Amino acid sequence: KRQAGMPQILEGKPYWAEHWGITRAQCMELLAKLRDDPTWDSKNNVYHLVTQYVKPWTVGKGTGYALMVNTESPKEVNLMVSHAWSENAEEFIECLIRTVSDDDVMFVCALSLYQCEDGAGPTIEEQLGTDPEESPFGRVLTHIRIRGDLIGWKWRFR
Repeated sequence: KRQAGMPQILEGKPYWAEHWGITRAQCMELLAKLRDDPTWDSKNNVYHLVTQYVKPWTVGKGTGYALMVNTESPKEVNLMVSHAWSENAEEFIECLIRTVSDDDVMFVCALSLYQCEDGAGPTIEEQLGTDPEESPFGRVLTHIRIRGDLIGWKWRFR
């Protein structure tokens, strides 16, 4: 039997992947925070960013970085961003900053999923589930399609 992915819990309320978003401004803040850290190396990849920075910042919180920085007002996603764990983290974040608008809210796996596996929140496996359509990725893509349909977007992939 397929299992749906689980939400992250913030102040007792469940938030699904559609609200695990991060903005352009928050990416700029993240990049500045990293560059100000004397232990940061501009050659670090996304995997290093997550293991050495995102995990320590979010440990014990039960939410991913994106929801952690938006505890007051979780952001509704309108863009799905794909990345490679081995790509340069600074180049990746700079690319996001260059290419999205100030109004865009991105789902970025490395920053949206709770990565810690510490029992404070759902595990990665629990967040993903076994049903692709009910995984964070499937939910976000469906959400973007539905929102786009409501405002009359025309889809090329159909």
